Amino acid sequence: KTLLTCRANPKHTLRMIKEAFLREIEAFLAASGMSHTAFGKAVMKDASFVTRLRGKDGKLGNVTADTIESVQQWMRENQHLTTRMSA
Repeated sequence: KTLLTCRANPKHTLRMIKEAFLREIEAFLAASGMSHTAFGKAVMKDASFVTRLRGKDGKLGNVTADTIESVQQWMRENQHLTTRMSA
C-alpha cells in the first residue's frame, strides 16, 4: 500500500506524508541554496509557508493534498535551480 491509501492509522499516515513532503522541500532548499522564505514566496506567494509547515513543538503544520501536488510540481519544473547551484 502507498502512504495515500494506507488506512491502518490515518493520523500516523498523514504525519508520514507531511514529514516526507517537508523532507522534499528541505532537500530542494539545500540543493538550490534558496531560503525558506524565498521558496514560500515563489511557490505559494507566502513567505511563511515553510515555517508553518515545519510547525512547532514537534507538530507539523497542516497541508492539503492539492498543495502538496502543486509544490511538488513547482519543484519538478524548477529542478534546474538545484543543478545550477551544485555545479
